[in-house]
Amino acid sequence: MSVITEMENKAEKEAVSIHCTRFYQVPDKPMFTGLIKISELLKLDQQDQLKVAEFSARTANSPEEGYQRAVESTRARRFGRWLATGNNISPASILLSIRDEDVKMDNATYDEREANVTDDFGLRDANSVDLKIQPDCKIWIVDGQHRIRGIKELAEADQKKIGNVNIAFTLLWGLNVTAEAEQFVIINKTQKAVRTDLAERFVAKEYKRRGEVSVMADPNTQIFKKAPWLAKAMDVLDTLIDPDRNTVWTDKVLLPNETRAKTMTVTQSAFTNSLETILRPKLGPLANEDSYKICDIVDIIDDYWNAIKENCPTPFEPRSETHTPNDYALQQTVGVSSLHLLLTMLLNDFKGVLARDRERRTRQFTELLAVDGIQNVDHWDRTIPDMDGTDAKGGKWTMMGTNQKTFKIVSDKIYNEIRQTQTYKDLIEETKGS
Repeated sequence: MSVITEMENKAEKEAVSIHCTRFYQVPDKPMFTGLIKISELLKLDQQDQLKVAEFSARTANSPEEGYQRAVESTRARRFGRWLATGNNISPASILLSIRDEDVKMDNATYDEREANVTDDFGLRDANSVDLKIQPDCKIWIVDGQHRIRGIKELAEADQKKIGNVNIAFTLLWGLNVTAEAEQFVIINKTQKAVRTDLAERFVAKEYKRRGEVSVMADPNTQIFKKAPWLAKAMDVLDTLIDPDRNTVWTDKVLLPNETRAKTMTVTQSAFTNSLETILRPKLGPLANEDSYKICDIVDIIDDYWNAIKENCPTPFEPRSETHTPNDYALQQTVGVSSLHLLLTMLLNDFKGVLARDRERRTRQFTELLAVDGIQNVDHWDRTIPDMDGTDAKGGKWTMMGTNQKTFKIVSDKIYNEIRQTQTYKDLIEETKGS
């Protein structure tokens, strides 16, 4: 029998008291904020007081209609495991609500306490109170249901481990369900998740600062899952876009918090993610750090793109009144992702035979890539009319979408063209003798 079930069977329902702070943002609408021990939160749950206004087609357009999505169990368990380590904190408040009907019935009340309140700290309108919640009072979870579910599932296994941990909360008071739902929508529509590109910068920086063993043992494994290859990819990108190198990627990549210039064709995140198959530990052809330093990887990718430019120069021409680089997908997500998949396949085929000399290696790449899939600029053009006579515009590769399946199809088709070339066959013969 679990700890929670045993408590449910033995315990009488009782009121829960919480010392917290009352404050006002607008007159006559009090709110409360403070800390609640997980043991007290679980008591409310065991007494069937915690509620989620979950949407259901069954109750749509009725007074019982909810407004929240169903809990994702995987996400909830992830938070529980994260909290269980004992080293993590959760500073974000859960948002709860005691609705007007329970306030009117005195199912929840509060008594003021004497508090040290000073204008200096912006607490002029704050009051210290004892909040008393009766067993019949419903407490609606407006924001934080995944955290609460994760806590509950963790407590099923070991409540003693987390019972004394405090969780920050904010409590809405006396709102009806419509006003409560409005707050939910405002929170979820106006808050913005951490941008992927900023998060990736943090992950790469932490990986280099802490080292692989520390990062991969971190309880937040989901955050650092990509770290071993992402840190390299970030270094490769930063070197490629260095103005002093003057590569085909100079001024083409949109970095975090930059304003998109008209010369930019791809985001940092799209570019670094496209390098995963090349740099992934044990599997990527350039992943071996004993054989390939960052400078070596940069040189190979730079030579590869110079060969692409040699075979299809138009998309790389400087922006002018008559030419817009963004009209071509070659240096956009579909081109970068597909062509780096292609590079992965070529590097796997030609281990040991691609020249170390950069000039010769660029020539090898140029000859390998002299196929229609690369050279035909119409394939990459986003502006040409559809040959089927529809209103759609775009060439062969630009009409296929921007997902992983598309990238694989494009890279496979170009790869199959390359395999028919004499250059490819000659290099394959060299690998047999190497």
